[in-house]
Amino acid sequence: MKYYETPLSKALMIIFSVVCAAFFALPLLWLLTAPFNRFTTLSVDLPSHPTLNNFQRVFDNQFAIPRPLSEQPDYRGARCSRWDGRHARLLRTVAYTTSR
Repeated sequence: MKYYETPLSKALMIIFSVVCAAFFALPLLWLLTAPFNRFTTLSVDLPSHPTLNNFQRVFDNQFAIPRPLSEQPDYRGARCSRWDGRHARLLRTVAYTTSR
């Protein structure tokens, strides 16, 4: 059985491909423009006054960027429990994000 490509099937395939490309491209476009927007929303728009303040806020946040090991508290001799270490960091992060 031979496959004959009609102009209609070609047009439908092109339309389908464009819709799929837009479906993946729009979120990527938002990821590229949102950090530079002063007031980020869920819509995709080019920032009128681009700013780097969002990056400064992330780097100033002690929960987003962990402190160097030299500044970490010394837990030697402390009783080990399952909430020490990585669990404590997780709890601090959850507490910070839910306090807003």
